[in-house]
Order: sequence, then C-alpha cells, then structure tokens
Amino acid sequence: MLLLPIVAASALSVALNDMNTATRLQRAYSNQGDQGSVLFEAWIAPSGQVMECEVLETRGSAELGSTFCPIYLQHRITPAKDTEGNRAYGLIRSIIVLSNGRREALEIPADVTLTVGTLPGRDPEYRLYANLLVDEQGAVQTCEVKRKAAATYTELLCAEATAHPMAVRYDASGQAVRYVTGFWASFKKDDSKAMME
Repeated sequence: MLLLPIVAASALSVALNDMNTATRLQRAYSNQGDQGSVLFEAWIAPSGQVMECEVLETRGSAELGSTFCPIYLQHRITPAKDTEGNRAYGLIRSIIVLSNGRREALEIPADVTLTVGTLPGRDPEYRLYANLLVDEQGAVQTCEVKRKAAATYTELLCAEATAHPMAVRYDASGQAVRYVTGFWASFKKDDSKAMME
C-alpha cells in the first residue's frame, strides 16, 4: 500500500491568474467586442510564462474558442510553487470571464465523482479541491486539500487523486519535470449507502 503525504498546510500552490492578467485579457477582448467565459487548460513554466494553452469550453462570443489562447500565450502569470516554496511547473484548469457584468455560467468539471452516505450541509453535492505535486513519472507525490474538510473526504479525495492517471509533462527541452496541478472531487449522496452505514 502506497502512503501518500496528505499535507494540511505547505507552500504547495498551483499557478494563478492574478487580477492583472484577468484585467489585461478583459481589456484585450473589450477592444474586439468579444464577451463570454472561457474554461481552459494551460501549461505554465516556473518563470510564469504560458507555454501551452487549450480551450476546453466557451460561453458567449463564438470567436473566443479560436482567439483566447493566442492572446493568453502572450501573458505571464503567477507560477506554481512546490512544497518547499520554490517556483515550479504548473498545469492549470481555469475560467476567465471576459464580459461586462453578465457572467456566462461555466464550472470547472470534477476529475472524479464519488458517492457517499452523507454529505456535510444540505446541498446535493460537495466539491473539494486539492493541489497535487506530480513527479517526473506522472505519480502523485503530495496531495494538499485546499480547505478545511472532514478527514474522510480528504482521505477519499487524495486516494482517488493517487489512483487517477496523471500525465508526464515536459519542459521546453523535452525533459520530464515535476509539476503542480489541481484536482477536483465531487461528492454526491447515495441514499442506499446511508442505510448501510
């Protein structure tokens, strides 16, 4: 059995679109008249340079799917950090809203959906997010849940993240590298499990 460190608090963080990046992108799109929301994935270097970008889904202007990545690739963003606080490669999935006021509904899809007997609160779904440190072979080395949650949910999320196949990622020279990425779990209630517990 593999023991995976579940980290309560460390320097591990994914690459982030800061407010300056979002503002610059909104300004670029306001000049073109395009509006909407973009769900995308990007590969970010430790320098903050966007190395790869792929649009996963758009809402709003039909042009966003073809114009977003060429503009996003020109930006630098806050890079990921490893468990020691050092800049690291990062793979992110993010949403940027490029509209004046009206938000087009997009949600980052869960990487895994788990059914449980009970959920905290009354909502039909409980979403939990973790930062993962993935090694050069694509194996999860560290799992850090990003909000306070019951140990059961944290352990389930990290166990699923460890079992989930992660991509081996490469730097510009073709060398496999460690990287930080996010992992979403959606917990849903299954009444039949609640009766068995």
